[in-house]
Amino acid sequence: MKKLVLIINEDFKYFIYSPSHIIIWLLIFSGCNSNDDNIIINPPVDIPDTLGKVIGYISSNDGPVEDAYINLDNKITFSDSNGFFEFKDCVKKNLVITISHPEFSEYSDSISVTDSIDLNIVLTRIKYDYFPLKVGNQWTYHWTNSWYASGGGGENSAGTIYWDIVSVAGVYPNFVYKIKEMRFDSTYNTSNETYINIQTNLSDSIKVLDLGYILKYPVIRRYYPLSYQDTVNVFGYENSTIKLKRSNGVIQCYYGYGGITYGSFTNIDLINYKLY
Repeated sequence: MKKLVLIINEDFKYFIYSPSHIIIWLLIFSGCNSNDDNIIINPPVDIPDTLGKVIGYISSNDGPVEDAYINLDNKITFSDSNGFFEFKDCVKKNLVITISHPEFSEYSDSISVTDSIDLNIVLTRIKYDYFPLKVGNQWTYHWTNSWYASGGGGENSAGTIYWDIVSVAGVYPNFVYKIKEMRFDSTYNTSNETYINIQTNLSDSIKVLDLGYILKYPVIRRYYPLSYQDTVNVFGYENSTIKLKRSNGVIQCYYGYGGITYGSFTNIDLINYKLY
């Protein structure tokens, strides 16, 4: 004899109280394969909403914090120029959020995810950036050069150097920024155009993979503690000295050589800049 087994849980009892529902179920049963000795029907159940959203703003005493690296339950994002970030489809449970930025102390906290949770997080500054790297950043410099030779002769010249960060590649925390360097003489004829690749990681320094007219050393410190002055000097090849300014980058460069038979000296000064 064919047996009909209806499995009902507590949440489903209300469903069979309606006569119309019973008729529907009888129609379903009548279409079942008569060869089945046992028919087991699991009624539909309501699936609880288990996903929520986390949004927030990251700031410091100086204002919004951009490009903070945020990790929430292995989901990754970065804060925008307003310090805003967002995670969608987060499991509703206690999760740990961690925030990293080279200029601030690391932040970590446990949060309880609901339908929508709004966070306001304040970071503590511990360092400043002396070589801001972001696509679109531009610097314009004025250069002068003088040289002499023991056999007689010499010349003075001047011109302009343009820097433009045109691209970035890589995955956090290892990035390579590409700087387009264009050097013009006093009549604005291009004398040289080259690209300088700069590698970053979690350290305080950057690696200069291609030396140019301004950068004369393969390793330059980028981040300095709060106790440092607004400008710092970096020494490199060809007796070069680069002056960095907090939040501005390279503002001055000098290099040269003076000997008995020959000498050449170059001065480079920042005219203007645009940072994003």
